[in-house]
Amino acid sequence: MRRIGFWGLIWIGLGPVPLIAQSRPAIDSLRRVVSATRAPSAALAATCLRLACAYIEQEQADSVQYYLDKSQPLIERFHLAKARYARLAYQAELFDQNALYDEALRYADSTFRMARTIGEVEFIGDAYMLLGLVYTDRHQPQRAVDCLLQCLPLLPRQSHQPFRLSRPYHALNNLSQSYNALQNYRQAIHYGNLAWQEAAREGTLRGQTVACWSVGNAWLSLHQPDSARKLYQAGLQLALRNKDADGQL
Repeated sequence: MRRIGFWGLIWIGLGPVPLIAQSRPAIDSLRRVVSATRAPSAALAATCLRLACAYIEQEQADSVQYYLDKSQPLIERFHLAKARYARLAYQAELFDQNALYDEALRYADSTFRMARTIGEVEFIGDAYMLLGLVYTDRHQPQRAVDCLLQCLPLLPRQSHQPFRLSRPYHALNNLSQSYNALQNYRQAIHYGNLAWQEAAREGTLRGQTVACWSVGNAWLSLHQPDSARKLYQAGLQLALRNKDADGQL
């Protein structure tokens, strides 16, 4: 999942930066499972949601919607509360990714209510994170900060949930971007550095790249071009290692 707002990067003229896509062999393998499965099942619903999540990363909206729609009757038939949550969350992300922010916020609100129904802390944290993401992309940084600070203590470092949920570095990166927008550059640096550490711990080069750009933006705003340049160069090297063409811009 994307889970990191665009507009902090647009602020320095980079344009939208999609996540690196899940490998094509992995997606093809999941598609074969779906094609070969004839009987409806909870497992089939989960596979459809995994495909939707993978296609969000590739920004293939039609494929995302296809697998979200395919999962819905299975979710309802088998009364899968956590799968219902994941479907709402991925739908919100899809709307957000396509700049349909009113719809994204509506689904994010529904996701939050569903998380309350499930009652597990990690889902509530993820729902706060999703609201923070949407507010980040709606250019409402203070509301984003309020949600993101709520989610931080609720997101575990290791998740054993059946669906991919937000990681701490997602929230920390969005906090850094939102504080940049609020011109609170010291806080942007603080949370960006924490995001970098968390992303490095999880081994995600993409998360580290975003953190570098956000911290670099903050140093540039503080009229420290040498510090900013070091962060941008570090981000470029991470993007090259990750074969992230957009990050290299």
